[in-house]
Amino acid sequence: MGNKVVRRVLEIVLWLTGLLLLITVTVLLLLQLQPVQQLAAENAAAYLSGKLQADVRVGRFTTDWKNSLVLKDFYLEDQQGDTLIYAGRLGLDLDMFGLFFGKVKVRDLRVDNGFLNIRSTLPDSAYNFGHLTKMVAHGPEKPVDTAATSTLALKFLTLTNFRVHVRDEVMGIYGKAKLGTLHVQLDQFDPSRKIYRTRQVKLENSEVAFLQTRLPKPATDTSVLRTSFREIHFRNVKMNYRNSPAAQRLSMAFGNLQILANQIDLKNARIDLKKLRLENSSVAYFHDKRIPKTALAINPVRTAARLDSLVQQVQQKPINWIISLENLDIRKTGFHYGNYNTPVLPKGIDFNHLQFSGINLKVDRVYYGQKVFSAELKRLQLLEKSGFRVTGFKGDIKMDKTRLLLRDFDLQTSNSRLRESFILHFPQHKTKADSTKTIDLVLRKSTVGYQDLVYFKPELATARAFRQFGKKPFSVAGQILGNTDLLTLKDLSLKARSGSSVSCSGNIRNATNEQIRKTNLQINRMKVSRQDALALLLPDAFPKGFTLPAGMVISGKINSSDDRIGLQRFRVLGSNGITFLATGSVEKISSRQQLNLSALSLETSRQAFLEMLPPGSISPEIQLPDNMLFTGNFAGSSLENFRTNQSLESTYGKAKLDLKTSPNQQFSGILELIDFNLGKFLKQEKNLGSATGTMEFRGKGHKIKTMELHFKARVKRIVYKRGVYSNIRLEGDLNKKIYQMNGNLANAVVQNLGHKLKKLKKIPQKLNPAKIKPKEKLKKLNPLNLFKRKKKKEEQE
Repeated sequence: MGNKVVRRVLEIVLWLTGLLLLITVTVLLLLQLQPVQQLAAENAAAYLSGKLQADVRVGRFTTDWKNSLVLKDFYLEDQQGDTLIYAGRLGLDLDMFGLFFGKVKVRDLRVDNGFLNIRSTLPDSAYNFGHLTKMVAHGPEKPVDTAATSTLALKFLTLTNFRVHVRDEVMGIYGKAKLGTLHVQLDQFDPSRKIYRTRQVKLENSEVAFLQTRLPKPATDTSVLRTSFREIHFRNVKMNYRNSPAAQRLSMAFGNLQILANQIDLKNARIDLKKLRLENSSVAYFHDKRIPKTALAINPVRTAARLDSLVQQVQQKPINWIISLENLDIRKTGFHYGNYNTPVLPKGIDFNHLQFSGINLKVDRVYYGQKVFSAELKRLQLLEKSGFRVTGFKGDIKMDKTRLLLRDFDLQTSNSRLRESFILHFPQHKTKADSTKTIDLVLRKSTVGYQDLVYFKPELATARAFRQFGKKPFSVAGQILGNTDLLTLKDLSLKARSGSSVSCSGNIRNATNEQIRKTNLQINRMKVSRQDALALLLPDAFPKGFTLPAGMVISGKINSSDDRIGLQRFRVLGSNGITFLATGSVEKISSRQQLNLSALSLETSRQAFLEMLPPGSISPEIQLPDNMLFTGNFAGSSLENFRTNQSLESTYGKAKLDLKTSPNQQFSGILELIDFNLGKFLKQEKNLGSATGTMEFRGKGHKIKTMELHFKARVKRIVYKRGVYSNIRLEGDLNKKIYQMNGNLANAVVQNLGHKLKKLKKIPQKLNPAKIKPKEKLKKLNPLNLFKRKKKKEEQE
């Protein structure tokens, strides 16, 4: 008996199912007939017009293989008599069986050749679709339990060749959009609870443009959207946004954008992305005029803070975002930034007008959470409009609230390569004194191209150093730490391709302000060629015709400021054998360099010394010693204007000189000889030998032929020919090779030097025989006889 009942029930169920299928097939077949389509369209339009209290027109009511229900030429009018919605084809996939139970379930919505027009007007702030939402929710007279009669279980939304116009006077938004193809696959769609979870969004061949004429008001709704997605894919999509009050423009063109997500949970502040890929795209942002930063419409910091605040109000606890991205891949993309509050710089990198092209960026394992950021930079390539090019950049990035660390990085440009580590320390106090960030840069096996420095500071291109180093990168290694207030160098070494190099340590204060910049450097070893030295030094660092050694090795301490360079134990060893050691300073006074050396030592050979001095600096009547050692001090601005106090040790003997020179070749001083071979020095070895004594002098001119000289000499001992004389006093003048002298040996000395004696102010006294050694013959040096013979010879001639 029980089996018969079960069999009977199954037969009834199968019969009803067959009947429903038959009815469904019959309805579908009837909908393919033109009269039935027309009748159905008229009834549908009449029903919707009454339901929505708006003019609704339907061209045809049919079905096809894409959708179970299709409305052709669907038109919905707003209350102003303008188009609200138009669809050339509106296709719906319905639960056909649900219709028999009074339920409408929409699973798929497809619109082809459609148009949506949204408007709001002032002062009533009414939207042209507002009445429709009320009608759908309540009907014309009384509320309707729509949940019992309809369900929007939407799974697929497809728009093809769809246009959108927005004219929102309330929000100040005006926009147009042309959607080539928009396909949305939904996992959950519940507008009443603000749940929008999508599986896939695809947008192709589309353009979107918006104009905002009012700044948005702070949101008052504290509820948070529950939204997520699995995949977003844009292809050939252009977006333009302009904000008039903020004078901002944003333009984006996506050739191909793909975003894959593992999890999106805004309620719990979690975003977990699997992949973000962007290629053949461009992004441009422009700031057209000066406005307060608080007025910026596109303000990521403020937007993030506002989102944090909303989520925090819902959660009732502080929000700590966790954002992760497994792979970021950007290829063949451009970025343009322009701030038109500032003029465009003609050369170099203009940070207010940047334009990058050919951006290739690959980053793995991006993580942000609890104020910690980390990423693995695998590749970065780009070209800036100035010509600056990054050909490769990789490294590990880590950041927390105290520092930004770039570890094991390798940055390559067209001209440079930097490698090792970089740390940026953030201030931990909010006081002004502790608000400066500090860096810690360690470089090894790195090279810097001078052209890259010119990109960041174009005025370097006019420097003489650029002509010398412009095409030759230099190697760099060492550590740089601190900030612009105090920058410290540790074991920093630079080496140019020309062979010049420097190893130094020290610090630089106020590095970015040339007016108050101060440098303290300990040069451990500096090797420099003549060409490189001249390129680095000021043009007037040396007098005209002065020649540096072909190569130099330098060490010592240098302290410099805007108008002064201090030297401590500054040592220069020239390739020609010259050794220079000094302590002092070089100061800029009235646009001239003033040299003040309190301790000076110069050791040189005759040949090396003459090769350095300008031609003609040493009179041809003088022959320098083979080797010389000068010690003392020096102060002056040139070889024509200085004061020096020097001691000389040489192969000719010893000498001390206190000399002062003035412009127009004027000079004065005191010369002291100590067993000095005066004959070799004056090229009079046949007549003169070594001498010991003191001479005060003053005069004008650098060469004996043109010199004007007045002198007073006290000779303690002098060798004249084969005789040795002591305690000789001389006073006289030299006027262009014409002598006038007084003294107790004046006549004899002048005659035997072979010069013409034009005038003798006073006949010299006879020599004191008691002061002449016994072996010396006095009669041979009788100055009176010499004078008489000379005068007689001149009369005969």
